[in-house]
Amino acid sequence: VVWVDLSGVGSVGPDDIAEGIARAAGVRVRREDPLAGVNEALAERPLVLLLDEAEWAVSGVATVIAAILRACPRVRAVVTSRRPFDVAGERLHVLAPLDCAGSGEAEEALAAEPSPAARLILDRLMDLGAEMDGESIRLDLIERAARRVDGLPLALELVAAVVAEVGVDHGLDALAHPLDVTASRLR
Repeated sequence: VVWVDLSGVGSVGPDDIAEGIARAAGVRVRREDPLAGVNEALAERPLVLLLDEAEWAVSGVATVIAAILRACPRVRAVVTSRRPFDVAGERLHVLAPLDCAGSGEAEEALAAEPSPAARLILDRLMDLGAEMDGESIRLDLIERAARRVDGLPLALELVAAVVAEVGVDHGLDALAHPLDVTASRLR
């Protein structure tokens, strides 16, 4: 698997994207035609090319992926994006929101299992090493935060990152107020 992170790259062209793929794959390419070099280097190589957050460069990514898939029959591409690319053979898998406890269910959730959306936040907090003793976690606030972002998986990941960054106590307290939790210092 060759992973290429395109988050925040801004307006880049096919050559820039091809050079990024070459770096990630550990291959050298000609500066005058990096896409041809990538195609040549990957032509018979079985691999999965994972381009993450490709919505930052839709046009360039579409051009590069289409060319690679035509020239490299053993390469498979997985592209994460909020937008389709209209590339031959493209298959879309739309991630649905995760279920959240309804506002009336939040109190009951304290004694029950967390909703799938709240579970994702809790799991990410654990992954991020956040201190999570019984006193500092208020499931009702976690559930409310999950509802505020409509259970969208990426937004839930951002909520967890914000909470982990500012601390569980302060983060959950901040999420209890009507704030846009995605407008954090993480930009």
